[in-house]
Formats: sequence, C-alpha cells, structure tokens
Amino acid sequence: MIYYLDMIKEKIINLYNSILNIKKKYLYLFGIIVVIISSVFLLQFNNSTYNLVEVKKGSLVEEVSATGNVEFPTKIDLRFKNSGRLVLVNVKDGQNVSKGQLLAKQDTSYLDAQVLEMKAGIELQKAKLDQLIGGYSNEEITLSEIALENVKKDYINIKTQQETLVSNAYKNLLNSTPEALPSGGQSDYTAPTISGNIKFPSTSSTNVTEWTIDIPNKKASNYITNNNAYEAALKTQASALSSAQSLIDQKTAELALKKAPARNYDISVYEAQVDQAESLLQKIEAQRNELMIFAPSSGFVTKINGDVGETVSPDMTIVSFIPEGSLQLKLNIIEDKIVDIKIGQEAKITFDAIPNEKFIAKVVSIDLVETISGGSVYYQTTIICEKPDERIKSGMTANVLITTDISEDVLYIPTVAIQNKDGKKIVQVLENKKIVIKEVDPGIKNSIGMTEIKSGLSEGEQIVLSNISVPKK
Repeated sequence: MIYYLDMIKEKIINLYNSILNIKKKYLYLFGIIVVIISSVFLLQFNNSTYNLVEVKKGSLVEEVSATGNVEFPTKIDLRFKNSGRLVLVNVKDGQNVSKGQLLAKQDTSYLDAQVLEMKAGIELQKAKLDQLIGGYSNEEITLSEIALENVKKDYINIKTQQETLVSNAYKNLLNSTPEALPSGGQSDYTAPTISGNIKFPSTSSTNVTEWTIDIPNKKASNYITNNNAYEAALKTQASALSSAQSLIDQKTAELALKKAPARNYDISVYEAQVDQAESLLQKIEAQRNELMIFAPSSGFVTKINGDVGETVSPDMTIVSFIPEGSLQLKLNIIEDKIVDIKIGQEAKITFDAIPNEKFIAKVVSIDLVETISGGSVYYQTTIICEKPDERIKSGMTANVLITTDISEDVLYIPTVAIQNKDGKKIVQVLENKKIVIKEVDPGIKNSIGMTEIKSGLSEGEQIVLSNISVPKK
C-alpha cells in the first residue's frame, strides 16, 4: 500500500510542477480534478482489501444482561406454573426449611405412574444391553445345544411315524377290493371271486381265456376312500416334517446367536434406545416438578395460602418465603428477553467495587405482572446469591449475566458479519479472491458479539465483516 501511495504522491507533485505556468484561474479547477482522481484510485485500492474473520468452532453461552442493586432478603412469593388441584401442603407458617425441601404440590399421580413405568423400562433395556455386551453364559449355550438335539430327535421320530402312516395308507389303497375283468373287453361273463385264490364259478359257460386284475382297482367301491386317505397322509407327512424342520432351523439360529459376539450395530441400537428413554424420562420428571414447589434456599416460611383439595391458579401465591443469610437482587428484564428467563437458571454477578471476581446466583422468581418504564415493558426478576460476602454491601450496583442457553461444539462468527436480505440471513465469504454470498441459519448469541451458525458455513471459511465495502462484480 505504501508503494501505491508514493506513486500517487509522485504523480501529484509532477502534475503540480507542470501547471505552475498555467493561468491562476485554471489552477483551482485542476486541483479538484487531481483530488477526484486520487480519491477514486485510493477507493479502488481500499476496496480490494477485506477485513476477514475465520469461521471457528467451540462453545457459546447465551446470556441476558441486566443491572440491579443489592438488597437484603425480602419475601419471595412461590407459585405453581399451571392450574391444578392442591394435594399437599408440607409446611406451616413460620417453619424453617432447607434448600430443595418440598413445600407443596399439585396432583402428580398420573406422572408418578409414568415415571415408574419409564424407570422400569429403562432398567429392562439396560439389562438387555448388558446381556448383549456380555454374551450368553455357558449354561445358556448348553441348554440351547440340548434343545437343538431334542428337536432333531423329534424330527426323526416324526419322520418315522409319518412314513409308517403313509405306507399303511398306500397298502390300503393297493388293497382296494380287487376285481378280475376280461382282457378282451367281453361284456357277457361271470367274474371270478378273488379272495387269496382266484375261484371261477362252476356253472360258468364263458369262453374268456384272459383276465386282468388292476392294482389298485380304481373301480372298487372303496378306492376313493382309500385314495383320499393316502393323499391326506402324504400332506400330513409334508406338513409335519416342514414344521419339525422349521423348529430345527429356529433352534439352530438361536444357538448361533448365543455363540456369536455382539455386533457394534446392535450395541449402538440398544444404547440409542436407552438414551431416548432416559431423555423422555427427564421430560416427564420436569413436567412433574412443575407441579411441585421446592424451597429455593434455606430460610423460613412466612405464610401459606390455599387448602388441600382446592384448585389453584398460576397467579395465586401458595408459599411466601424469606431466604436465610442470602443476598437478593431485583432486576427489570425487558419483554423480548423475559421469555428466555426461567426459574433455576444460573446468573453471574460482578461488582465495580470488587473487581476481577464473579459471584454465582440463581433465578428464584419472575413477576407475572409487567412494569412500564419509559414506554417499555419490563418484568421484575429476583435472583439470590446464596454465599454472602462481607465486602458486598446493601445498595451496591451489580452487573448480572443470566445464562439462558448453551451450545457445545458449534460453529460461530461475529454477529456483525450477518446481514439481512429479502428476509434471509446472509454472510459474505471470500472464496478464490471473490466475494460469495451464502445464506446461514443463525442460533444463539453470546454477550461478546458471537453468533452460532447452525448451517450454511464450514469451519475455517473466511468471512468478510459486514461493515467493509465490497467491490462491485
């Protein structure tokens, strides 16, 4: 860049020297032209230089910032999140309580049953996973081997029995009532009787010299019955042998499965099922916890409202509570941020009077009724620091960051690099010395100006910050 500036300077000096002899009235106009040319040249040079930032991967913590003044403990009103029937009040007015102690609850019987069912299911799935990983015992394998040998023996017995039944049926078919017929097809004859020996009638005057005996005799009166019995025996044999063979195949497969080592795929499937069930259990337990009120810290109860059996609503204070030995801050959170604030979230507190130190607190209550200030809508939020420090005095101004979300191992870029265009979020990416516009899906933002990128970019890409001029293509 110094090289180009020296060039400009040299050109301007030469031009100035060359116009010393020009009339004075043209000097002002020429000076303007020189300034314009120089500006254009510098602008073109500057537009070819970009302020770049790299897409990085890491963790982002989204926080809501606010300020407030330290107060000594005051009453905290505890309410249920949803309407429901009050089934338990576990404390009395003036009673000391410990952190996490159950104070009151609505009807949780349905969710209690779901929790028990889910826990039993998870234990069963874990047992199956352990069995899959550990494999079957030698005793179980031996029992499977014995079972396979037994079904093989059964197959042999069934085969023998069915062959006997088929053989008998076939013999009966062959023994269908025999009948001798003339080979020449004569119709005037007296048939001989067949009963072990062939006996011709003594009074017969027929001149038939050749007789035919069909075995089986398809014209016999019992042939159809015998034939049907034979065909039924064949079908029964085929079905019985097929079933016996299927049982052998089943027992063979079971034995092979018990002897085979567990596959990584099968283990992954079982692990995924356990994880899914545990995640669902957490959701159910969270729903159940919304029907219960716990002491946010050690302290004492000042007042109990509501009777067992009564239906209570979210705007009804059930327990009035004062923390013991804690510090309290009341914050005004603006309406577009209050939706991210939830009871139980962690907050970090810093004081100008105590530099380089952070104190941990938790959100304990959020007012349901808004506060109007300067035309904006706020909701008063109370946080408690449970470990008081003698350096912290009442009235001190505190800077508070409430953690509302955490994203691990995600891509992120400076928030200022993200632009709005036609309802879409875009960034400028430098690829092969050219600017490429890419659409992105932003996620959470942290307090130092970084935004999560859920899709649209890859780690290491070079992003042009939005406040840098971009040359026209």
